Amino acid sequence: MTNTLEAAIEFDRNLTLGQAVEIRWTNCGRMYRSQAHISKINAKTVRARLFLPIFEDPNDYQSGVRYPGGQEIIVPRILTTGQSDNNGVFPVRA
Repeated sequence: MTNTLEAAIEFDRNLTLGQAVEIRWTNCGRMYRSQAHISKINAKTVRARLFLPIFEDPNDYQSGVRYPGGQEIIVPRILTTGQSDNNGVFPVRA
């Protein structure tokens, strides 16, 4: 395992309810990233509630909302997949 993967697995082991995280997920060929709070932790998945809405076009706030603020997104835990750059929860970037 690489140091990056080990750090991601260690972060995943220490998740707590209410923790602020960066959530990454894919849907319909698109990749998304946002800050969220963890609302539920299961053995294989994590559910997190988005802080802010995700717009259809991130450069045009008039384009419509794809994911409203407060919506919960479910992603796999890194512990179960052993890898993930595009789906999972990660430490909030400074």
